[in-house]
Formats: sequence, C-alpha cells, structure tokens
Amino acid sequence: MSSEYTDNLLDLLNIFHALESEFNSLYISCVLKEIDNKTFDVTVKDCIASVKNSIQIIRQGIKADKNMAFAYYDVARYQTDITDAAIEWQVDERLLRFILTRRPPPENPEGRHLLAVPPEVVKIREVKETKNLSL
Repeated sequence: MSSEYTDNLLDLLNIFHALESEFNSLYISCVLKEIDNKTFDVTVKDCIASVKNSIQIIRQGIKADKNMAFAYYDVARYQTDITDAAIEWQVDERLLRFILTRRPPPENPEGRHLLAVPPEVVKIREVKETKNLSL
C-alpha cells in the first residue's frame, strides 16, 4: 500500500481544519481591501489545486487498497489485534486505527455478530480457529 495515499488522506483531513482558518483570514483580508481580488483568486485556486491533487491520490489508493475493509471487519468482528490485522491484510496501521476510531466496532458480542463480515475474513478466521482448536 502506498504511503503517499496514507499521507495524503491524513494530511487532507488535517488540512480541512487549517483551511477554515486560512479561508476566513483570506476572505476578511479581501473584504477589508488588504489584498486585491487577483491575489484572493490565485490563493484560492492554489488551495483547491492542492486539495484536488490529494483527493486524486486518495481515490487511487482506495481502488488499490481492497484489504482495508477486511482488516476493519477482522478487528470489529473477531477482535483481532489492530497491529496483527494490519499485518495480516497488508494495510497501513495508521489508517486502520483512524477508521476504527471514527467507526468503532460494537462493544457487545451481539452487535459484533450482527456485522456483515466479508466472506474472505470469515474464511481466514474459521481456518485459524479450526487449527487452534485441533492443537
């Protein structure tokens, strides 16, 4: 998985908070005639171009990263350690932690059993559980 994808996603999420302050300042500077309209337009276009570039990289990363959902459901349903799931599914642990923080799995067993877990995850966990039981 591309670290460029991960870095851009996390940067973009952080940028949105920073952009609010930057745009507010830029807007006020333009209203108070501290900067001209051309400077305002150029600055806004530069910000938009940066955001568009990050979004494109993120979109490509999502297409290439088919295993993140598997890692999420592995942790959410089977309570697999986050680091172990990231290694097992070959995903970026920072992103997996981010997703789990924003979409925490159910805390109770009933809720975990109701999750629509992809068959790929079920198959791997059932095979590992079967092997562990036969030892």
